[in-house]
Amino acid sequence: MGIEPKINKTHVASSGPGESRVIRWAMPIAVAIVTLVVFSEVLRHGFVDWDDDRILIENANYRGLGWPNLQWMFTTFYKSLYRPLTWASFGFDYLLWGMNPAGYHLSNLLLHTLNAVLVYHVALLLYSLPALGLIGWGDSSVKIIAGIAALLFSIHPLRVEPVAWVSARNDLLSALFVLASAVCYLKYAQAAERLPASWRWAGFAVVMYMLAMLSKAGNFALPLVFLVLDVYPLGRWRQLSTDGFGPAVKKLVWEKTPLFLVSIVGAAVAFAAKQSDAMIGFEQYGLGERVAQSIYGVIFYVWKTVVPLGLSPLYSLSAQSNSSPLFIFFTTTGVVGVTLGLLYLRKRWPAPLAAWACYGLLIAPVLGLVQSGPQAVADRYSYLPCLVWVVLVGAFLLHTWQNRQNYTVSSPLSVVLGGSVVLPMVVYGLMSWNQIQVWRDSETLWQRVVAIEPASSIGHNSLGAVLLKQGNLPAAERHLRESLRLAPSHSRAHNNLANALSLQGQLVEAIEHYRQALALDPDYAKAHYNLAMALSRQGDLIGAIEHFRRAIEINGLYVKAHYRLGMAFAARQEYDHAVEQFRHTVRLQPEFGEAHVSLGRALAALGEREQAVKHYEEGLRILMSKSSSTSGRELDVQ
Repeated sequence: MGIEPKINKTHVASSGPGESRVIRWAMPIAVAIVTLVVFSEVLRHGFVDWDDDRILIENANYRGLGWPNLQWMFTTFYKSLYRPLTWASFGFDYLLWGMNPAGYHLSNLLLHTLNAVLVYHVALLLYSLPALGLIGWGDSSVKIIAGIAALLFSIHPLRVEPVAWVSARNDLLSALFVLASAVCYLKYAQAAERLPASWRWAGFAVVMYMLAMLSKAGNFALPLVFLVLDVYPLGRWRQLSTDGFGPAVKKLVWEKTPLFLVSIVGAAVAFAAKQSDAMIGFEQYGLGERVAQSIYGVIFYVWKTVVPLGLSPLYSLSAQSNSSPLFIFFTTTGVVGVTLGLLYLRKRWPAPLAAWACYGLLIAPVLGLVQSGPQAVADRYSYLPCLVWVVLVGAFLLHTWQNRQNYTVSSPLSVVLGGSVVLPMVVYGLMSWNQIQVWRDSETLWQRVVAIEPASSIGHNSLGAVLLKQGNLPAAERHLRESLRLAPSHSRAHNNLANALSLQGQLVEAIEHYRQALALDPDYAKAHYNLAMALSRQGDLIGAIEHFRRAIEINGLYVKAHYRLGMAFAARQEYDHAVEQFRHTVRLQPEFGEAHVSLGRALAALGEREQAVKHYEEGLRILMSKSSSTSGRELDVQ
């Protein structure tokens, strides 16, 4: 049986003041609790060998909130991103937890939970607007549906990546301030005629947007999103256009001048950060390929929101680039068709068009027209853009529920609506719990990548590197050779395969692969270091010294390279040079016990016995206490 409208009947549900107050507090608390429960498993996870190693484990610059740390945080483009507030959050974690990964995961989880509560408030503000024709703030159903929308957002499997991956902290922190800015702007827009109080909210919106940009220089289109909301559902465009089209545009744009300034500065900083390292040039990746990738991305995130199957930590650029012309034609036709269809239906159904426009604006910066990194798309990129769909679904549910007496149905509408809400939430929650296991450790992470995309050279290389660290050399070599078969110019795979060969005593072939890695990437510091170690084992100390020095030229903070260079000089009895390198080592890593002992020996050889004894004692103290943070593994992978 279908749903038949009844004529001239409306329904207004109401609730008493006591019930309203209970719902007002109960819903955001319920959203927070469910989010915490679904994602609680991340607290048992460790760091993973995908950016966590370079950003957190190997990088000491963020560890603390002293002036040198803060100076570095606010001036670095490390990993091609400008995100000083994200670095500060890592510094705060370090002060609380040291290098315990559980503390860093807890921070991610709490940020995501706060974001879920803010989504609830954004939905509540939107659902209360007259243009949507829904019941106002006094009705409990509005708060319940806003809570449902927030949960559909927070426990969706696409949210797993930014929560479970510590290095994706910038997406969570930036989203926190973007959502806070949206709440402030909606409050301002609803009170825009009541000056000066409304301008206080406008000021807060700008400040929150600035903090978002300092967390991650992105979300450039937020002022344009606010303009879309001005048209619908805020209806401010209609209110102002009585004075003419031009004055309405001028007022709405002019009042957002501070937001546009923040956006322009943020875009410039983000572009500079990308240029510093990771941006892929048009000669490597053409305009046509970028446009195809962008169209694919628009469809991808919508589809994965509806059917979140086959999620992967890495969707490689090479796989998307090989898409057939027919596939590109259909995706392009789909995007254009949806846009034209919504434009045609804008007067009857303005909400879907507004949601589509907001989604397009929010997703545009990560669609690949300015490409960096090996990924074509990424689950974390959907964090804010796909928020519009859960808000739209919530509005539809609320409209249907509040007009339920306008319909006759063969079964109670409440059962139908309840099932349509509860079932997806249960399914998505279980899928998220399962997806969280993918991020448990580095091995499960890269096994998932290879399982989803067997032709991923990056996946095979990274899995091989993990197995190499575990000492499973035959399996590591197998994956690394497969990586090179798929991508012969993969310099990291050459380096890692050389490490596997070196550890198995096959030095000649190992050295050949180290040299191939350096031919592909002459500034690959780890390959220089590893080649120097192999040459040392062959007795070629002059060649080893040359490559240790080159590694230090590339990375002056390379502790192991300083130490091994010192050892090479000591082996050649060049003790003055050895002392210089050992001093660099203990300055960079004061708790490196072996370096203190080696420095003591070199000083003794130079006759500086008093200083030698001092460093002997310090080195023995560190080694005896078993708290030494030494140079670690002899060879460097990745």
